Amino acid sequence: MNPLLKRFGAPLLAAWTGETQLAHPTLIAAQCFFDDTADDKVVLHGEPTLRHGVAKPADHSPYTAFVLMWSAMDAFNCLMKGQPWSRELQRIAAEGGLDGP
Repeated sequence: MNPLLKRFGAPLLAAWTGETQLAHPTLIAAQCFFDDTADDKVVLHGEPTLRHGVAKPADHSPYTAFVLMWSAMDAFNCLMKGQPWSRELQRIAAEGGLDGP
C-alpha cells in the first residue's frame, strides 16, 4: 500500500497511516495491548489501552476526514475542464497544513 499511496500523494498516505495504525500487527499496535513498565511483570490488556501521555488515534479523525475530503475534491477538480477549484484548493490546503495541489 505504501508505494501506491505515495503515488497518489502525501494526504492519502497520511490518512491511511492514521486509520490503520492500530489495525496491523506492528510493535506500535501491539504496545496498546500490554504494559511492561513494571520490573517484575507484564500486564496484558483485552482491548487497546493507550499509555500515559500518548495521543488517542481517534483524536486525529477530524483531520483524517479533512484530508480525505480535500483529496476527493482535488481529484474531482482534476477531472473538470480548466480545473476551476485549483486556487481555492491551494488556499484550503495551506490553511489545513497540506501540501498544495
